[in-house]
Amino acid sequence: MPEGVAYWRETVIVLSLIGAVYAGVIAFRQWDMKRLIAYSSLSHVGVLCAGLFAWNTYGITGSFYQAFAHAVLVISLLYMAAALKERVGSSEMGAMGGLKVRMPRLAALFLLVVVNAVALPLTQSFVGEWLMFAGLWQVNGWLALFAVSTIVLGAIYMLYAYQRVMLGPDKWQLDMPDASRRDHLFLVPLIAITLILGVYPEPILRLVDGPVQFLLSSLP
Repeated sequence: MPEGVAYWRETVIVLSLIGAVYAGVIAFRQWDMKRLIAYSSLSHVGVLCAGLFAWNTYGITGSFYQAFAHAVLVISLLYMAAALKERVGSSEMGAMGGLKVRMPRLAALFLLVVVNAVALPLTQSFVGEWLMFAGLWQVNGWLALFAVSTIVLGAIYMLYAYQRVMLGPDKWQLDMPDASRRDHLFLVPLIAITLILGVYPEPILRLVDGPVQFLLSSLP
């Protein structure tokens, strides 16, 4: 296995990054919010795989860290998609728009989730993404720059999705319930995790340091 990793390393990195960019482009073209989240997840996991095959401390640590960060992010996004479908009756983003006027608290929670999705500094995703980019930079600078393009794509399709769902003219005639106690109890802890570990990632980094060094020592 270690010899296979060494032999196929750059091939897997290139294929992973091509898949990540391709999935990001497909995500931008989605009208259904759940499908957008699915293709966004494929894009993130492509970069995660590339970081793992960088096979250095930065790359593997970033991949492990991002695996946890991505789990928190996807749970938050899927919950938000379900909460919006519960109120609107559809997960089609074209059926939404102007919801910020009706649901300002839910819009604020959604914005904080989106901030983590685009890997803004001081969020959990930022730490994992840039550790992986640093690991890829040690392998090949051009591959690292290609990987960074996935953040640009992610910012485009996530902010565009937020604009289609929450902003624009208020076209709703009926009152819609704003964020409930259940929504706050579910989303606020997840958002708190992303912000706290974005500012202070040391607990997770310390946890994965041992397994990372063990993996690196297995490759001649």
